[in-house]
Amino acid sequence: MNKVIIALGILFLFASCKKEIPQKQLTVNVTPAVGGTVTPTSGSYGMGSTVQLIATPSAEYIFKEWNGGYTGTTNPANIVMDADKTVTCVFEKRQYPLSLTIVGSGTVKEEIIKVAAASTNYTSGTTVRLTPGPSDGYQFKGWSGDNTSTTSPLDLVISKATNLTCTFEKMAITTLKIDNLLDTLTISKTHKYIVKGLYSNGVAIDLSDSVKITASTSGVNILTNKNLVGAQSGGVVVTIAFNNLTLKDTVYVSEIENVDLSTLSFLTTPSNPNAKIIVPVVVINYYPTLNGIDIDTKRAPGYGSLSPITIQDLKNRTTDYITLTKYGLEEASKYRGYSNPSQTSNVSFKIVKYVNVYEIKRGLKDKPDASLSAQEKLTPVFQPDYVDIFSKISLQSLVEGSGVKEVWFSLRPLSSEYPIVKDSLTNGLTAANFLNLPESNMASPTGNVSNSWWSGIKTNNLPLPIYNKTYVVYGYNLETSPGNNIHNRGHQIESQLQSLDSGIFGLNTATFLNKFVGITIGQNNNKPLGRAGMTHFPPNTTVDYDYDNKTLVESDIEDWKPLGGTKKLINSDRWIGSQLLKYPSLISTKDDYNKDPQYKWLIFWMQSIPGYNNGISGVNDWWDLFYNWDNSIKNNSKLNN
Repeated sequence: MNKVIIALGILFLFASCKKEIPQKQLTVNVTPAVGGTVTPTSGSYGMGSTVQLIATPSAEYIFKEWNGGYTGTTNPANIVMDADKTVTCVFEKRQYPLSLTIVGSGTVKEEIIKVAAASTNYTSGTTVRLTPGPSDGYQFKGWSGDNTSTTSPLDLVISKATNLTCTFEKMAITTLKIDNLLDTLTISKTHKYIVKGLYSNGVAIDLSDSVKITASTSGVNILTNKNLVGAQSGGVVVTIAFNNLTLKDTVYVSEIENVDLSTLSFLTTPSNPNAKIIVPVVVINYYPTLNGIDIDTKRAPGYGSLSPITIQDLKNRTTDYITLTKYGLEEASKYRGYSNPSQTSNVSFKIVKYVNVYEIKRGLKDKPDASLSAQEKLTPVFQPDYVDIFSKISLQSLVEGSGVKEVWFSLRPLSSEYPIVKDSLTNGLTAANFLNLPESNMASPTGNVSNSWWSGIKTNNLPLPIYNKTYVVYGYNLETSPGNNIHNRGHQIESQLQSLDSGIFGLNTATFLNKFVGITIGQNNNKPLGRAGMTHFPPNTTVDYDYDNKTLVESDIEDWKPLGGTKKLINSDRWIGSQLLKYPSLISTKDDYNKDPQYKWLIFWMQSIPGYNNGISGVNDWWDLFYNWDNSIKNNSKLNN
């Protein structure tokens, strides 16, 4: 009995010494939470035991991987619990491709408006907005494939692989419309029609570069870029066509162009706004053309390197010449300015109208019939029809109402006196085209005192219309130089001052020709020498146009008085070396007329003409007599007071 008890005691002792198995914690997470479930869930498991985790995805999700305490993509996963572990089961949304096919011409804009996806496929459940964008001339027709509708835009929920076709259909243009119809087009000016085509749905398309343009006459020149250029005056019907649609526009092409004066600041601003005399001027430029782009050399040939020439190039040349003419004349009115750089202009000019004329009617002959030579009778030269031009630019109101005293008329003259014309008479040039202007021509109710063939002729059939106030037309030759323009002014000065002189030229008593110019009848072949000289003759030469003569001659030009001033030796170095200040900037003319002997001489000579406050006893302001001609005639004014 005791042995049994002892045995049981020993067995109990061994039983009480057996170790317990340790427990390990398994934590299971799911991401995203709605992506699926894992079984078993979190719990405690014996050390070293193996737990099998099974991932079950929700609808539209798939199992992706395990990470954390266990990594891998095996499902189910066997987890050995050799420690506490946290395992995360990762699910992801299914992705489906969206395949788009486009029929016709256009684009489809794809926008994710719910659940973004950074993949070429769309994540299941993503809402995609598809917006059709038809090309010009097309319209959206509808969707086909996995969705058949005409909804635009289409919001599509992606839940499977989707194939769609977007169809665009071409529309027909049913109407043409011109946004900028023409009324008047000036010769040489361009215009491009803005043509719109309207589709059946009202959408407009720009057809400006696609239309075909034709004209009923050669009045407009149609360029390859669809620009219209005014070419010849008159009415013209322009037809604009596209496919079987046409529009017509009736246009008048004008030969007169009024240039915007705001683009000519130098010409419209007197150099001295406070000058005693400010002369309003109208500028007219003649540019004959057949196509609106180039000068017609059969009506205005060039005599040098500038022919052939475009209208624009000749316009630039004209602006330069007019600029240098205005500048030179204003410099010329600075009384003895060659010795006083601070002297201001006694006379300044203001261009009040600047007109380009592209067609001119022929007026009277350049010379009276009785003065024509045998050759001139065969090839007579005509002046412009001034009455026609002047009426179109309202010159009478400008002269009588705005005080315009001068018209500067620039052109390329055409007459048989030019060698190129003589050589070309058998090559297309005809006398019917011959057109020229006098160097100066006065129109006055008191008579014509000028350097023109018609000066002094008493007839009602004169080239220029006569108004209630005097004006002078100066002919400027675009094939010579600004010096020649000043030259023409010099002859007009000579004509008017001679007319006012009280002395007798033949008796050597004339204040102007004898005492100022320096002509003594019976001496030096009746050429001036030793005093102030004249347009053709500086005081040191008796040869015409000899402006750069270095011969030293005693002259009182810088101290002229009627009975003689202080003389000193003078030659061309004196006027060529004088400095003209504020020489204007030019567009195209590269010649520096600050060095031109004729230009410099004429300015120097005119600066010697007695002006305002001349300080010479008994001598009036000759510029006032010259420019205020009507008052001079009315008051019977003379050079001497």
